[in-house]
Amino acid sequence: MERSLSSKRRPQSISFGDVTAYFSGGTVVKVDKGGYEEPMTVPKASREAAVAAVAEAVQQGKLWLTSGPASILGEEIPAGLLTDDAKLQAPPAPIPATDLMPSILPEVWSGEITTALAIAVALSRKAGANLPWATVRQALDGALRARILETTLDSTQWPCDLAAAQNVKLRLPSGPPPDQREPFKLKPDVLVADAELRPNELQDFADHVGELRKAASPGELTFRLRIELDGRGKSPGQETVAKLNELLAKVSKTLALK
Repeated sequence: MERSLSSKRRPQSISFGDVTAYFSGGTVVKVDKGGYEEPMTVPKASREAAVAAVAEAVQQGKLWLTSGPASILGEEIPAGLLTDDAKLQAPPAPIPATDLMPSILPEVWSGEITTALAIAVALSRKAGANLPWATVRQALDGALRARILETTLDSTQWPCDLAAAQNVKLRLPSGPPPDQREPFKLKPDVLVADAELRPNELQDFADHVGELRKAASPGELTFRLRIELDGRGKSPGQETVAKLNELLAKVSKTLALK
């Protein structure tokens, strides 16, 4: 029996069963030949080939898979989840970092601190679908990088997977936002990399300085370090600042918190 699939009206999502049926060898589509349409049979593909293709597309973030409460994007599909009833659709649109603010998600900001999991649940409820963690994580990462949000001292490390999201504690920045100066540039042919580094990332950077200088040759790399001490709502004590400056002076006499 022939099956036809119109290219004019496509559903927002299709089931994996629809995908395997489409490539079963009996599907006929109409191809525009410039003034007339010619029927063509879609080549047959095995179920194993369809599974492999869908799994790769989901892992690469090209397809979003939902199956019951599961919502997978940008990661490996767990075993047994890719059934005929599993739904496939285009990835959800990126979420602006500003959509995580109390004015947009008041239900998760009843106190001063919320969690990444609470934000994920609220965003999914607002979207009317269980959003994949990759989409929520991207929004959270953008908010943290822009200093719209910040992690608390007792928060688990960020970024993390969904299983640890309940332990990522977030709050609004306690101090004024950092200055918005343009990245330092000497001249048009100078490229600049600018990022906030965690202590472990700074250590990794130091371990690779030699390789970076070698890779940049014959160009010259210049490193400029900016250190901020956040007192978390209180002015840092003079004793703390003095101790930090003493340690910084061991690196360079020009490094000092002021």
